Amino acid sequence: MLDVLPVALGLWADAERRCGNGVQARALASEAAALFDDGSPSLLNEATVFLALHDACIDLGDAEGARQAIARGVPRLVTRLQGLSTTPYALAFLTQLAPNAGLLAAAEAYGLVPDEVTQVLAGAVSSRAP
Repeated sequence: MLDVLPVALGLWADAERRCGNGVQARALASEAAALFDDGSPSLLNEATVFLALHDACIDLGDAEGARQAIARGVPRLVTRLQGLSTTPYALAFLTQLAPNAGLLAAAEAYGLVPDEVTQVLAGAVSSRAP
């Protein structure tokens, strides 16, 4: 079950934040992110953890911590995106899964969107052009 623990902590962190327990939320999300940093595997989408850490930092007035949370989460998003590169699901992965869309929106706000993501989004726009 160690491969689901970090994401479970991230979900718990988000629940704590929504209940007004920002300090507890940041502690739980930080623990989850540290597990990833230490090499913990995950069968689940890591964006939940980094978005929860970001939001807890925002609630606590820690703008730099929030930015760093997104910076830590983006490479994991890219890794998962690369796994979908030969499928028709890459765009949906970025835009239709709420945690990914939230992480991407924050990354855009901080100017942290990597080229791999920009290319997928640009490809979707060009494929819709007349």
